[in-house]
Amino acid sequence: MTPYEAVYGQVPPQHIPYIPGESKVAVVALNLQERERMLLILKFHLLRAQHRMEQSANKRRSARSFSIGDWVFVKLQPYRQGSVVQRVNQKLAPKYYGPYKLKLRVGDSLVSTHLPTVVHDVLLKVPEYVLERKMVNRQGRAATKVLVKWSNEDVSEATWEFLFDLVQRFPDFNHENSLELSRTFDSPSVKDVVLAR
Repeated sequence: MTPYEAVYGQVPPQHIPYIPGESKVAVVALNLQERERMLLILKFHLLRAQHRMEQSANKRRSARSFSIGDWVFVKLQPYRQGSVVQRVNQKLAPKYYGPYKLKLRVGDSLVSTHLPTVVHDVLLKVPEYVLERKMVNRQGRAATKVLVKWSNEDVSEATWEFLFDLVQRFPDFNHENSLELSRTFDSPSVKDVVLAR
C-alpha cells in the first residue's frame, strides 16, 4: 500500500504525459506543456543527485576477493572485544588487528583465519547459562526473554536475548537446566549485579 492510498483510500491517479494538440484551449495546453517540462527537469536533477551520492559513497569502497593463504586484517569492536590487545585508551585503539592468514573460505565475504586463541574466544562467545527470564510483548505476541551469561564474560556483561532467537543460534544450548544451575551458584544476586552497572 502506498502512502497516498493510506491517506486518501484510493489508488493514486496515473500520470499521463501530455501530447501537444490534445487540448483545444490554449491556456490549458501551455500549462500542461509547462508541467511536462518541469517534470523532466525534476527527474533530471533527481537522477543527477542520485548519481552524485552513489559516486561519493563508492569512493571508499572497493570490490575485494580473498583466497586461501592471503593475509588479512580483522576488524574488532574496540569496547566489546578488548581482550585481543590491552590498550590504555580504548577510544584510540586501532580498529583492525592482524595480519592473519586465511585458512578456509566460508562464503563470498566470510572467511576463517588462523587467529590466536584469545581472538577465537572473544569472537565465538557461547551462552553458559540463563540467569533470569521474563515475558515481553514482541510484535503483538507474548515472547520469552532470557538474561544470558556468556562464556568468557562476567555476569555484569549478561544480555537479554529472545529465547526463540537464542535456541535458533545455539540449538545445543539447554536453557531449562541452565536456569536451575545458575540459581545454585554462590554469587551475588543478578539484579544486584545488573543494577550496579
